[in-house]
Amino acid sequence: GTSAVHENISVSVAVDRYTVIVGRARQESSEVRVVSTSSSTVCAFQLPPIEGDGDEPAVEVRKCDWCQIIRSLIQELRQLSGIDISGFTAVVHGTIPPNQSMNSSAALEVAMAALLQRLFPQSFCTVSQMDMLLACRRADQK
Repeated sequence: GTSAVHENISVSVAVDRYTVIVGRARQESSEVRVVSTSSSTVCAFQLPPIEGDGDEPAVEVRKCDWCQIIRSLIQELRQLSGIDISGFTAVVHGTIPPNQSMNSSAALEVAMAALLQRLFPQSFCTVSQMDMLLACRRADQK
């Protein structure tokens, strides 16, 4: 569900929309490649070394809002203790309309964090769900 606040009145509603991500790790590569079923945009970039996480990636295929969301999330997750994310390939499918105040970016971040937790379980074994959600929130605020 989602909620909206207007003049101190909060309205919560159930929303029958979703975001699903499937993917696989690419242990031999530092390339992240994500495609969306709803657009022809390909988000592809090289992960920087962990010590240089604030630097721009070496390769960027195309800049788009959702690509920046994924990059910001990975930066936030890599700052958590022990998180080591290598390259991966993923496909995103969602029915939440972007830019409609329905938190499509938050849904993308949480779904991506859940996928990364499944792809790299050794890195996430000491990270609490709350820390993951807070990393998603920080990424959303960038």
